[in-house]
Amino acid sequence: MLSTLLLTLAWSCKDDDMGSRNFYSSCCETPGVDISIGQGNVFIPNIYTPNADGVNDVFVIFADQEIAEIQLLTIQNSNGINVFSLSNFPPNDFGFIWAPADANEAPNGLYSYSADIQSSDGVVENVRGSVCVYRCKTDTDSILTENISNCHFPTQHDGQGGHDPLAPSIENSNCF
Repeated sequence: MLSTLLLTLAWSCKDDDMGSRNFYSSCCETPGVDISIGQGNVFIPNIYTPNADGVNDVFVIFADQEIAEIQLLTIQNSNGINVFSLSNFPPNDFGFIWAPADANEAPNGLYSYSADIQSSDGVVENVRGSVCVYRCKTDTDSILTENISNCHFPTQHDGQGGHDPLAPSIENSNCF
């Protein structure tokens, strides 16, 4: 019993160490999603920065006009606990987003998501990935500069349901 408690405490301390090199080196390790579903295209970023600066503040699924709807989106924290769920909504609609109000609701970290996405030609595909919540540099942490090139920000969508790696993140340079 005591060993289980100690293991649990050690694991939770590991998760709370958001300034660790391991956390930030894996933050954008999983690429953003840039795929075709049926006749449509989908882009899901792998990082966002909910710091209320109006840039990259929300998690949203981008798609072209051939994607009919997101049937179900669930987001889980590193402990596998659902922190967000939404069903039957259109892509690209900023009325249907994950936007945790503060670090208490969603602390910096790596989250996993699952989305059932339907194209207008009836194809449904389950898409899974990871997204990093990063509220920008504080006195105790910063994202590793060598990993930032792997991050796919919401502002890097191409307007056609795809990712434009040449588009700037437009994020404030003080963030990193």
